[in-house]
Amino acid sequence: MSFFVDLSIQLANPPFPVYDRAVRVHYLIAVILCVITISVVWWNGVKRKDFLTPPPDQRLVEVHHSTAIDLEATDGIAQDLPAKAILVKPTKLTLPDSAQESNPQVKEDELVVLGDLTVSPGLDCYADLAEKGSDFLVAMATELETKGELQRALLAWERVLDAVKPVPEQYELASKAILRLSPQLPLWNVDPSTVFVVRLQVGCDGETAELLEPVLIELCTLLNTGTSGIVEIKPKVNIGPRPSEDAPKLRIALWFSGRDEKSTQSKTVTIPSDHTDPTVLRNLVLTSAYKLIREDVSSHTEFQAPIAHQEPQDPLPLFQSSVSRLLWQEFARRLNTPAP
Repeated sequence: MSFFVDLSIQLANPPFPVYDRAVRVHYLIAVILCVITISVVWWNGVKRKDFLTPPPDQRLVEVHHSTAIDLEATDGIAQDLPAKAILVKPTKLTLPDSAQESNPQVKEDELVVLGDLTVSPGLDCYADLAEKGSDFLVAMATELETKGELQRALLAWERVLDAVKPVPEQYELASKAILRLSPQLPLWNVDPSTVFVVRLQVGCDGETAELLEPVLIELCTLLNTGTSGIVEIKPKVNIGPRPSEDAPKLRIALWFSGRDEKSTQSKTVTIPSDHTDPTVLRNLVLTSAYKLIREDVSSHTEFQAPIAHQEPQDPLPLFQSSVSRLLWQEFARRLNTPAP
């Protein structure tokens, strides 16, 4: 009987092993296991990853696109969540300091300077701001271009050239801006009935006329692209009598006039007629025509004359970047008045 009692006691309290010292793994096994773990992570994770070479632009675009889609999806989910009430602790209402508020007069002054941007500007827009100087006009033109008001920005850049006396750096900046903005804008005048017709006239003998006529037609076509539909320049060749064989060859006379014979004429300049190369004739005619416009603006208007031509500079870009649309209009308007 006692045997069964002892057996039941032993079953109820089974003996457990006693660990009197810690069990350790051999350091070689531990090192090998660590190396294997790191190698597996490196092989499956970052072996083929390049962390030094910048990603290509196409990859950046793809990442930005996918990120934007994820953000849109997150925003869409967030909008469906019910709004939680926010407990606000009552505090004393603090009124804004009137001394630190933006002065509304500043905004009004800015609107006065820039003009009503919803109204179409005139061709002489911002000419009344010439007294503020070239620095002001350059800053205003830059601001208008930043706002996307390209037509007004172009007018402001033109005022830098014809309304004030800019420093050479400002003149170059304005000229480049005019060349940049002009192709982006439509023609200023699209009504054929209001176009000023100006004739580019030359006087020469018959032999020179044969060489000069195609050159004049080409030049007038090129010049008309820079007037924005305000002026149409037409060539006219006046053939004089042929000189005698022993007489020297007559020089080429060049001048501008209005639409008809009774209109005003510009001054007349002469150029050598002994050149037969069309390229040389082209440059001579362009240089002389630019000089006539520059002198006419200086003598008969209150605006600043275009910059002087410097050899061996190509004169054609000067018509496009230095003769503003307003100067073209003033020049053509004067020529189309009756001659005194």
